[in-house]
Amino acid sequence: MNSKLNRRLMLAGAALSVTGPISVFGQVTYPNRPIRAIVPFAPSGGSDIVARMFGPKLSEALGQPLVIDNKGGVGGLLGMEMAARSPADGYTVLIMSDGFPALAATHKPSFDPMNSLVPVGQIALAPFGLTVHPSLPVNNVREFIDYARKNPGKLSYGSSGSGGLTHLITEDFKRKASIDLVHIPYKSTGAAMPDLLSGAVQVYVGSVPPLISQVQAKKLKLLAVTNEQRWPLWPDLPTIGETVKGFSADPWFGLFVPKGTPAEVVSVLSSAITKARNAEQVRKVAADQGLLVKGGSSEEFTRIVKADYQRWSQLVKVLNFKPEQ
Repeated sequence: MNSKLNRRLMLAGAALSVTGPISVFGQVTYPNRPIRAIVPFAPSGGSDIVARMFGPKLSEALGQPLVIDNKGGVGGLLGMEMAARSPADGYTVLIMSDGFPALAATHKPSFDPMNSLVPVGQIALAPFGLTVHPSLPVNNVREFIDYARKNPGKLSYGSSGSGGLTHLITEDFKRKASIDLVHIPYKSTGAAMPDLLSGAVQVYVGSVPPLISQVQAKKLKLLAVTNEQRWPLWPDLPTIGETVKGFSADPWFGLFVPKGTPAEVVSVLSSAITKARNAEQVRKVAADQGLLVKGGSSEEFTRIVKADYQRWSQLVKVLNFKPEQ
């Protein structure tokens, strides 16, 4: 078989609905072995929840196991760098949140995230929320802002890492609400949980799914979501923007591969993501976690990632935040 014909057959195969490895005249191409999915945070965080929710159906669509590998550290940069430096063959992927463009905007690591990793597909949209310890005498955003203004610098908030998404969203909220909160960075949402539950830190603006069981148990108060619109699954819960005009944040989760991964492989992964997203079981589990399964093409996801990178880069300038190494 000549090389041009082989190339056309591979492209045609990649465009088909994925139900397992692509074959060209019976020869298996991709994937033909397990795929490593790096989650750049510790277990129990939002990205980890999404990866484990989504992984089984993605494995089914690809016809190969998806092995979750938690590599937390440096707010997510450690796992991102491991993924970026992995062979560009489709056998290492990164599953991560909107923290990807946030970290790219706030750090100057030895690798360039925006030019080292390629967006393949969005998996889900996440509700981020303003969560406080029950000891605070507040029950809504207005009461929280008034209380914080009366106690400047006395309340602390946790984040999943300096320069990460939870840090930037909270700083944007602080700026627009004109309040003073002390930042306490952690390695992940899970790492911040004990101090949040004990009241050592009183505020957390971050992914709701890891906190939902604690909210239901009344060990935390969820005052509002950061999203632009009220979250469809909780229509009675207000948005922060209803009180703080001009504030919103609509985080997502998605899948990335190292730059240089063949277009045919990206197409296979993109098709598999679409198939997994459409699975009723995934949608049900996602809804139970407060997530909405939503996404589009690789090109559409790329535009979203670039737009968020521009937003966080502008905020970094406004805050005079010095990019970290």
